[in-house]
Amino acid sequence: MSIRNLLHSVKGPFIICLIACAFSAFFSLFNGLLISFVIDSVLNNQAVTNFVGKWIINNLYPLSYIQDNLHIIALIVLAVNLIIALFLAIRYYTQFYCGETIAFNIKNALYASIQKLDLKTNQNFNTGDLIQRCTSDIEIIKRLFQNQIQELIYSCCVASFAIAILFSINLSLALIAIIFLPFIIVYAYFFFNKIRKVFKYSDEKEAQLTSYCQEVISGIRVVKAFDKEAYELKRFDQVNDDFKDSVFDVDKVIGSYWASSDFLCYTQIFIVLIAGIFLLIIMP
Repeated sequence: MSIRNLLHSVKGPFIICLIACAFSAFFSLFNGLLISFVIDSVLNNQAVTNFVGKWIINNLYPLSYIQDNLHIIALIVLAVNLIIALFLAIRYYTQFYCGETIAFNIKNALYASIQKLDLKTNQNFNTGDLIQRCTSDIEIIKRLFQNQIQELIYSCCVASFAIAILFSINLSLALIAIIFLPFIIVYAYFFFNKIRKVFKYSDEKEAQLTSYCQEVISGIRVVKAFDKEAYELKRFDQVNDDFKDSVFDVDKVIGSYWASSDFLCYTQIFIVLIAGIFLLIIMP
């Protein structure tokens, strides 16, 4: 089954989910600018600088009226947060619906394909590999359509909207803020190339472990008849240790990536903070 065939049955909900991701990202950043407008302009009577505050005073209520009637801005903040909650609810409902539906369709397709196989083909199949294709591999595909694609779209939307907002507020700070972005993208590219090889190796070891367990359980009477429990236990320990080591290798790569990428991100925040303080001192 191709990706196009998998998405065909959930095309409508999947598109709705992606739209909800984009709108939830936009309104989350919109809410931050709204709070900034409330603190800076409504409560501290400073000049309105962000586009959210300007839109409110130009299209809804003048600033003086909002300052005299604070319940209005409270209702606006509440309404924006309700909109965010609505889009998040739509996003999570549709993404779980898409993931479960796609997994259900894959399981049915796999069952139908296996039922049509001839005896010779079935005998040549690696049992552990076949079991893994029907269990853990389906879960991986389900997570892709249920969570990871949506997170990618959400992250791209947040980054795009945030960069646009940063440039509208302060050009210098915006340039400083995005200076680490190319390094993070390049580092992520090399990480995914490395994790692909390590994960494939771990996947193969899991298939070997599953195949071995199925083989021993199916022939348990033969094992007991020839008094091979100790021998099979030793073999199991070896296969299980290989799988454990492969999982540790995956965890090490993931751990090193998140630690180093977090270091880059927090370094970026620190530099932006220092630059902001410096600009505040020289240009109060």
